[in-house]
Amino acid sequence: FLWYVFCFHPKRRTNHLWPYFTVAAVNVLLKWNILGDIARGHYLMESFVLTSLVTLKALLRYLQVLIWPMHLPLNPELSPGIYAVNIHWFDRDKVWAQNFNDPQVLISIAMILIAVAACLHFYQRNKTVLFSIGWFYVSLVPVMNIVPSESYFGLRYLYPGMLGASLLAATGLYHTFQNGSERALRITAAVFSVFIIFFMIQTLSRNSDWKNNIRFYEAEVRETPNNAHVRIDLALLYREKGELDKARSTIEDAAAIRQPDREMFFVQGQIRQEAGDLPGAIEAYRSAISLDPKFAFAHFNLANALWLDDKKEESKAALTEAINLFRESGEDDWLKVSEETFQHNFP
Repeated sequence: FLWYVFCFHPKRRTNHLWPYFTVAAVNVLLKWNILGDIARGHYLMESFVLTSLVTLKALLRYLQVLIWPMHLPLNPELSPGIYAVNIHWFDRDKVWAQNFNDPQVLISIAMILIAVAACLHFYQRNKTVLFSIGWFYVSLVPVMNIVPSESYFGLRYLYPGMLGASLLAATGLYHTFQNGSERALRITAAVFSVFIIFFMIQTLSRNSDWKNNIRFYEAEVRETPNNAHVRIDLALLYREKGELDKARSTIEDAAAIRQPDREMFFVQGQIRQEAGDLPGAIEAYRSAISLDPKFAFAHFNLANALWLDDKKEESKAALTEAINLFRESGEDDWLKVSEETFQHNFP
C-alpha cells in the first residue's frame, strides 16, 4: 500500500490505510499475548548476520527463478550445505563459513544497488517502471527473516513479486508497440512467442513430476543431488512399493553423501531387514542406537532382527530395553506391542 501511494500518489495522505495497520498491530499483540513471541523460529545459529547472508542468497535465487524458471525443487540448495527450509538439514560448518565476500552475496547486493539506482532514475520519468522494479523487493520484505521464520526461500513467496515483473514486461511491450519500428515489432513478437512456448513446455514438464510420489521425489533427487534427506524419503517410498533393490541403493547413496544420523541408520536397517540382509540390518540398528541409546524404535527393530537371526538372548535384551524406553516415553501403543511381542517370543 505504502509503496503504491509513494509511487503514484506521493502527495496523498495515507489516513485511509489506518484500518490495515490497526489490524496488523492487533494481530501482533494477540500473537505476543498468546504465544509469547511474534516470530516463527529463531535466527540461524542465533545470528542475525548469518541469517541475513542466507536471505541475500535467497533474494538472488528469486531473481534467478523469475528470469529463468528452471530447476525448481521444493527445497533448493541456496548454496552448498544451505537449503531453503529445514535448518536441521544444514551443514553447520558451511553456515558458519559464510561471509560478505561470498560471490552470491556480492552479486545479490549488486542487484539490489542496481534496483535502487533504477528506481532513482525512473522516479520522475516513469512511475509504472518505478513501481514495478521496487515492488519485487518490497513484496519480499515479509519473508526476508527480519522477524525470523526459519524459511529462507519459497516459490510461493515469489507470486506477489511476479506482478511487478509482469507489469514491467507489459510496460516494455506497450512502449515497443507504440513507438517501435516494424522490424522491432517483429523481433519483439517473435521473442515474446518463444517465451510463451517455453513457459508452456516448462509448466507441462513440471506438472508431470507430480503424477505420483515416487516420480516427484526422483525429480527432487535430480534437482538436489546433495540432499541426503530427499534420498531417504525416496528410499522409503521404494520400500513401500516393494522395490527393495532401489530402496537399498538409494539409502546407501544417501549415506555416502553425508555422515549418517540415527534416522538414516534406522531406515537402512529397515530396508536391509526386508531385503533379507539380517547382519546388515543388525549393524545399522546398532549404529542408530550408538548415536542415541534411548531410541526405542531402534531397540525394538533390533530385537526383531536378532530374533530372526536366531540370536534369542540378545533379542530378549534388546526387546526388554525397548519396553523400558517405551514406558519411560509414554508410548503406550508401542509399549503394548512390545509387551505382546515379548510374551509371544519368550513365553
